[in-house]
Parts: sequence; C-alpha cells; structure tokens
Amino acid sequence: QISSMVPYPPDDGGRVGIYHIARQFIRHGIELHFAAPAVNANNSNGFARELKLHLLDIKPANSVRRAVRNLGSSLPYNVEKYHSANAVRQLEAIARRERFDAIQIEYLNLAYYGIELKRRFGIPAVLREHNFQAEIIGRLRDNSRNPLLRAYAGMQYRRMLRYEAEAVCAFDRVVPVSDIDDTKLKAIAPGVQSVVIPAGVDTDALQFHHPERQTAVLF
Repeated sequence: QISSMVPYPPDDGGRVGIYHIARQFIRHGIELHFAAPAVNANNSNGFARELKLHLLDIKPANSVRRAVRNLGSSLPYNVEKYHSANAVRQLEAIARRERFDAIQIEYLNLAYYGIELKRRFGIPAVLREHNFQAEIIGRLRDNSRNPLLRAYAGMQYRRMLRYEAEAVCAFDRVVPVSDIDDTKLKAIAPGVQSVVIPAGVDTDALQFHHPERQTAVLF
C-alpha cells in the first residue's frame, strides 16, 4: 500500500479512510507493507506497530519555484511534486526482497509508483481514487478571482484530465468511492476497469445506539 501520507493518528477524513483500509487488510490476515513520504511522519511509530512501514525519500512541499518550473512539464504539478527517483529505487529494492502479490495506491498523485512497479515486476496494481482529481483543480479555476491563478489552474486542470485518463487505464483495477466519481472517470477513460467501493464505517469499532428516552406525545 503506497500513500501520500502516514495516516496516523487518524484525525482527519483523508487519514481516517486510509488508516481503516490498512486495518482491514491486516484484520483479514494480509501481511501489509505501507510506504509513504518521510515528511510529516512524526507519529509513524504508532502506525508501524501494526504493519511494516517504509518511509520514502519524497519531498512534496509546495513552492513557487516548483510551480514555475512545472510550466515546462507535461505533468500536473500535484503529480510531478511526488515524483522521486530515490523513491523508485527504494520501492524497487523492497519489491525485489518481498515479492508482493499486489500493490494498492492511495490517490492519483502516487499512481506513477504503481505503474512503475507493475511494469518492472508484473505486480497487479490497484488505484484507490479518493476523489475525481481533475474536478478539484477545476473548482480552483472556477472560483479563483486572481486572473494569473485562474489561468494557471486552467492549465493544470487540462493536464490533470489527460493524466487521470491515461493513468487509471494502466491499473488492473481502479476503486472510486462513489458512483458519481466512477461515471466521471468512465467519461474521460472508457477503458478503465473500475469497481465502486464507498467509504464505510467500521461497525465493530463504532456502534450506534438509539438514546433511551420516555415516550412523548405532542398535541
């Protein structure tokens, strides 16, 4: 499982979703290896007790310099900033040593690593699409009042549409979180092999109880 973050502690929507996916893998007897950028991994020890954690040499911090340099790239900025040759070498060494049965990528931003591992080792690859990524960039374009930012976001939106359409088709399965996202994906990538699995709740950990109260009648 490769993610853009170490989802621990699970204290926001993104972390909660990824953390509970990992927990369910472990619960069902899967030997799980989890890889994520080393940045912002201060709480990784708590997570590492449950699985084998690998911290990758990826430095995805935003900067004006990076954004300007990205003008000469064909990749979306939010994808390119996660690309790291060192991380590819790290993952390649782990894959050679462990001989994985499958790999799951969390978020389109990390799709590059799933595609590379599948190409180099023939490992079946799954992409969990937590959002329809191009739509997020499109909202920034539509809602920005700054003409320069709107133009930049428009360029990024077009790049993300192209990249998302190509990347999802490189995976053996893509798992959107909703039928709406699945429909949008299939509109730009008709060949995508997708299965919708909505974000769920662990009912063993979180059980709902109706509050006890006396019967009341209103006239």
